[in-house]
Amino acid sequence: MLDGVVGVLARQARVLRRNAGAIGAVAAGAGGLPNFESKTPEEILADVNEILRSVWTATGLAIMPNRILVSQRIMSALSIPIAPLSGVSILKYLQDNAICKIIDGKDLEIVPVKWASGAGAAGTDRMVAYVPGLDNLASIFSPMQQYGAMEVRDVAFHQHYRFAFGGLQLRYPEKMAYRDGL
Repeated sequence: MLDGVVGVLARQARVLRRNAGAIGAVAAGAGGLPNFESKTPEEILADVNEILRSVWTATGLAIMPNRILVSQRIMSALSIPIAPLSGVSILKYLQDNAICKIIDGKDLEIVPVKWASGAGAAGTDRMVAYVPGLDNLASIFSPMQQYGAMEVRDVAFHQHYRFAFGGLQLRYPEKMAYRDGL
């Protein structure tokens, strides 16, 4: 079961990486830098809510995204505690206070992916928010072609076919957004 979920997530990540989508930059924090290591948890929450709101608005307030893809560096920055000895990480704080939890009751999923590292403008890390689901993806196949002669085996006729798998494409580009500069 888990292998199937990981495979679907990997295919979605490859499609999301190729899509031009709505690319923007995150705002600089109080320290003057846009990266998550130099921001407060409230500023990180504002960045996360901003990208979620941009997808929600692009879909006409119909669908709230609940999945964000980030690099491993950002994921490790989110795993540190908010305050020493508090026991609550920034990741847990984001999951509890994200707009998708408040509006739809859906838990925010923040998933690390390897391709988000250095994928943004000027080699910065990228954050992608999107609405997960296989209905957003379309498979590209060639028409099935018959090859070989029909065989008779076990009181049945067998015909061999072949087709080529051309990849995946995103059906609804408004259901995702990028933010660079992390």
